Amino acid sequence: MNFDKTDAEILKILQKDSSKSFVDIAKELRVTDGTIHQRIKKLKRMGVIKRFTVELDHKILGESSIAFIFINIQPGYIESISKTISDFENIMEVYEVHTRGDLLVKIRASSPEGLRNIVINKIRAIEGIVSTELIPVFKRWKEEKNLPIAIA
Repeated sequence: MNFDKTDAEILKILQKDSSKSFVDIAKELRVTDGTIHQRIKKLKRMGVIKRFTVELDHKILGESSIAFIFINIQPGYIESISKTISDFENIMEVYEVHTRGDLLVKIRASSPEGLRNIVINKIRAIEGIVSTELIPVFKRWKEEKNLPIAIA
């Protein structure tokens, strides 16, 4: 993979603000906007950049309650349940784990009651789920969105 310091700097800038123009990125890195355009095209072609997106303020949108759920699943159901849960609107992340449960799921809702309703009425209703353990989040100290970029 042909990846250098300029590529890493472009990615750092885009992680902070993916709407930043090629011209502004070029000024910041002291290169031409054509260089930025070509580098971003290359990074997309390589699959390093999958998509450009926005970060929402969930408190303003009324989704201030966060929780994690450990889900225990009957053998043979993990893939279908993972796909089903991933399609739910309030589900933010789904991870297969091998610890206290088979899946670790992050959910958001408008209130603790909303979290409870999602677990009871949606998740526990899925065939193949053995048990759930809800872990409410009382205060978030850090949520990493911009991952460090290593250069080989």
